[in-house]
Amino acid sequence: MRYRLQQTGRAILTHAATLRGMAHLDLHDPANTVLLAGSGRSGTTWLGQIINADHQYREVFEPLFPERVRRVAEFPTTRYIPVNDTDASLAALIGGLLEGRVRSRWTDRYNRRFLARRRLTKVIRANLMLGYIRRRFPHVKLCFALRHPCAVATSRLKLGWAPHLHELLGQPALVSDHLVHQRELIERVLQDGDLFDQHITMWCIENVVPLRELKAGDVCVLQYERFCNAFDPQAEGLFNWLGRPAPRRIGEAAKRVSAHYRRDSAVLTGASPISGWRQHVSAGQLDRALKLLDAFGLNHLYGAENLPLCEPAKVFIEHDRPARSGKANREAA
Repeated sequence: MRYRLQQTGRAILTHAATLRGMAHLDLHDPANTVLLAGSGRSGTTWLGQIINADHQYREVFEPLFPERVRRVAEFPTTRYIPVNDTDASLAALIGGLLEGRVRSRWTDRYNRRFLARRRLTKVIRANLMLGYIRRRFPHVKLCFALRHPCAVATSRLKLGWAPHLHELLGQPALVSDHLVHQRELIERVLQDGDLFDQHITMWCIENVVPLRELKAGDVCVLQYERFCNAFDPQAEGLFNWLGRPAPRRIGEAAKRVSAHYRRDSAVLTGASPISGWRQHVSAGQLDRALKLLDAFGLNHLYGAENLPLCEPAKVFIEHDRPARSGKANREAA
C-alpha cells in the first residue's frame, strides 16, 4: 500500500514537473551538449542525475524513442548508422536532436532548467550510432555507461522488455559491418527462444559496435559497478572529462532513488546494486552468458565476477583484433 501511494504521489508530481520542464528557452549551442548513452537498464538515469545534480543542464530524455518522438517514428527500436554515412537529411535530424531542437512531454519530463545554455541528452537507443555521432558531431561530449550484462538482462526480463534481435538482423549495414561472423549464432539464439540469452545477445551487439568504432579519448566510459563501489574517484574522472567542477550536492544525487526505480529495486530492498542479479541467474545461464560475450570478443569486459575485468580506458576493441571463427561461435551457442 505504501509503495502504491508513493507511486501515485510521484505520478502527480511528475505530471506537474513535466509541464514545467516543457517551458524552457534553449539557446541550442551545439558545443554545449553532453550525450549520455548506454544499454537500457545500465544505470543511465542514475548517472544522469549525478551529472546534473546542480541542474545546470537542460535534460533531454530519450529523443530517439520511436514510439514517443514523432521525428524518429520510422526508426527501428535501435538504429544503426554507419560511421561514414553521408545522408544530409539524417545528419540534420540527429544534429537537431543533439542541439535540443525538440520539445514534448516525453523529452522534457525531467527538465528543471528554464534558460538552457547546456543540455544533457540521455539515450538508450543510440549505442549503434555513437561512432557516427563522434565523427559527424565532434563537439558533443560523449559519456558511455557499461553494466554487467547479466544485471541488464535480469532487469529487462523483470520489466517484460522484449529483445529486438529481429530488428537488428533486419539492418543490412549493421550485419555487414559488424555481425558477419556472429549472424549464425544470433539466429540460433532466436530459434532457441530463451529470452535471457536473447537479452544477453542484445547487450553484446549494443556494446560491441561502439567499442569497435570508438577509441580511448573519444568518450568517457562510466562503469556502473565502479561508481557503486568507489564513487568519489569515478565522479572526479567524469567531471574532469566534462570540464567543470563536480556539483556540491553530488553526494545527495548519488543517493537519490533513480527516476526509474522498481518496487524490487536494490535501493528499496537493501540488496546490492552490484551483485543482486546473482539470485536470479542460474549457473547455466551465467555460463551461457560468458560464452556469448566470448563469441562477440567482449570477454575482456565482464566475467563471473561482480566488478568489471578492465579499466575504462581498456574497454575498446582494437580494429585489427581477429574475428571469432565460425567454430567458436557454434561452441558459444
